[in-house]
Amino acid sequence: MVGSGGRGVSRRDDIVSSPEKLCPMCLRVRRLSGEKKCAIHVKADFLAAHHPELIQTLTLMNTTATKEKPANRIKYAFLAQMVKIFSPAPFTSIAVKELFGQTTRRSAERRPMLEEWTGKLRARPRNIAPSLLAVMNRREFRADELAAIRCPTLIITGEDDTAQPPRNSASLISGIRGARHVNIPGAGHSSCLEMPDEVTAAIQELLQGAQQAAAN
Repeated sequence: MVGSGGRGVSRRDDIVSSPEKLCPMCLRVRRLSGEKKCAIHVKADFLAAHHPELIQTLTLMNTTATKEKPANRIKYAFLAQMVKIFSPAPFTSIAVKELFGQTTRRSAERRPMLEEWTGKLRARPRNIAPSLLAVMNRREFRADELAAIRCPTLIITGEDDTAQPPRNSASLISGIRGARHVNIPGAGHSSCLEMPDEVTAAIQELLQGAQQAAAN
């Protein structure tokens, strides 16, 4: 299972009020966690800690176990209110800078991908604001929860990530037994979009290792 921050593409009404549109795994995670969120994206760590029988491998990308700093919570709470009033469009440049590293923003090769996602972010509806707040106000993942994770775990960070710098993943790396850390040069907060080949290779290595261990 892969746990990664969302990009504001999942429609909130699909997630909350239309559960029949979710896959069976997502529905099961919602029942177990008691939360009405996009479970596959934000509850991979919860499942691995509390229901390890459901998880064979775990990949956590561009994330942290700690709560967001108060200054960031204040900043993004204000931004969420502005988004609710004016829509995300006027604040797209802020989002792009947070989600994509400087290497990507300066790269001619990645320009088509960046322009595509800039357009998607600009077109998001006002009701994305609660999702932004939910990410900022997430609870801390406790040390005992990290210690309870037993499956092979990969933690991916982006060297250019300013939203969640690699140092923010230190508690995950030290807290999850046997966790492997891959820091990807040239990737920001959206490592799977910015450096997909490197992310895929890291995940494939994790899966192959888990398969070999299971076969022995």
